Amino acid sequence: MQDLACYGSIQKLRYGDGFDLIFHVDDSANAVPVPRFILQPLVENAIIHGMPDNGRIMTITVSARCEGPCLHLTVADDGTGLREEKDAGGKSSGIGLSNVAERIRLHYGSSYGVSLSGAPDKGTVCEIIIPLQKEVE
Repeated sequence: MQDLACYGSIQKLRYGDGFDLIFHVDDSANAVPVPRFILQPLVENAIIHGMPDNGRIMTITVSARCEGPCLHLTVADDGTGLREEKDAGGKSSGIGLSNVAERIRLHYGSSYGVSLSGAPDKGTVCEIIIPLQKEVE
């Protein structure tokens, strides 16, 4: 999470005070290893795609909690909401989320992954679920 906080500080230099980055990490989740740079693309998506044009400050909340045999990592924002962006060929234009989902699938198996929810003007929530027992290389 420290690397992610540093990333947020760098993005604040670039985007100014358009967003606040908040962390809520349960004590039980603090020592759980996670693959490197698994949350950074999700925070980047929130900043790039979610910041309102009306000058309102967006809040991005990163949380981690253990629930049963799994670690739940969540990046939620109160920005412009989920809007599917398409390229000229009609395909989704982003690669960050799909790369994270693929890395999780390859590392942990198809039972784990990423879920995305949100609606226009209601913010976006992205949740990653991974097992607690798997070592990270």
